[in-house]
Amino acid sequence: MLARLTPLRIALFFGLALSVMRFSGCLYLELVDARVVDYRLLERGTRPATPDVVIVAVDDASIEGLGRWPWPRATVAELLSRLAAAEPAVIGFDIVQSEPTAQPEVEAVVERAPDLDQRTRAAVRRALRAALNDDERLVDAVRASRRVVLGYFFETEAEDESKPAPPLGAYNLVYTSPGGAGERRMPVRGHAVTNLPALSAAARDTGYFNIIPDRDGSVRRLPLVIRFGDQ
Repeated sequence: MLARLTPLRIALFFGLALSVMRFSGCLYLELVDARVVDYRLLERGTRPATPDVVIVAVDDASIEGLGRWPWPRATVAELLSRLAAAEPAVIGFDIVQSEPTAQPEVEAVVERAPDLDQRTRAAVRRALRAALNDDERLVDAVRASRRVVLGYFFETEAEDESKPAPPLGAYNLVYTSPGGAGERRMPVRGHAVTNLPALSAAARDTGYFNIIPDRDGSVRRLPLVIRFGDQ
């Protein structure tokens, strides 16, 4: 029997066996594969970053100048307007703004000036609400730029079925591999944390920024596809 096995057949046999072990989730082969990737990258050496991508970071210097994070959304709107004025191809956000800004009680401010007549009171209310509505200012800036892609992220816990599914970008066609091996390896998430609906509607598009570390804690790949419900 062994005499009939040519070197090519032996190589094909071991290649097939290793493939089955690899895609069935063999931990040791996954670790070996990860180390091979590390070695190849070390052998390749560092490469200069492309000048086509610019990172606008919330760093220590900007926090010292503008105050602690999170900044008022009016400040983010002004930053976005300045970025859009430079006419980049696209502006991507890797932060999520999922909760509305807490607004001070306008009526309490108006009541501090009891001598105002009704017309003046109404004008003061309108002016205060317009000045304090940071969320709308950011929505307007996102819509006016026409080039913003907002970020969101997935969490592992199950989605509350009583809530409507958030508007997420989805592929219109997904092929399943024979036996479902590819589907088993696809990350599955049950909950999405998205931006305010008005912000998402004003954006050019949306995209998730999840990273999934390998079993040794290192990040070597980014998940291009995540399964969420039926999408």
